[in-house]
Amino acid sequence: MIGEKEVVRRIKLVHGLLGSLAVLIASSYSYQVALSIFVGWVLMAVNFELLEWQLNRIFNRAQKPRKKVVVLLKYYARFLVLIVIVGIIVANKWVNPLAFAGGLLLIGLSFIGVAGQLCIKQALKREG
Repeated sequence: MIGEKEVVRRIKLVHGLLGSLAVLIASSYSYQVALSIFVGWVLMAVNFELLEWQLNRIFNRAQKPRKKVVVLLKYYARFLVLIVIVGIIVANKWVNPLAFAGGLLLIGLSFIGVAGQLCIKQALKREG
């Protein structure tokens, strides 16, 4: 069984590959669509890095319970800031909303891809 750091590394790798491929394909269609996908992709990559950093602070350090509550509040504050940023970007029509949503969803596809691969490997080990 692989460790959580390896899973996170794989998710980042798949996210990078999917994002690069999506931007490359979209650039042959439209500059605006490619830019919209790129903005969503980068926004979620930064969000994922911040999430990883926050979770490491919570679970990998021996912190007092009150400090953990503060870190969890910062976790939700980060989420609210993300929602506000997405709202501002869409409200000001800086991006194509559908392509932007596609860029945002690439991180979810990365999770599904890595989890699917791990499930298939586990199922094949049980059969063999």
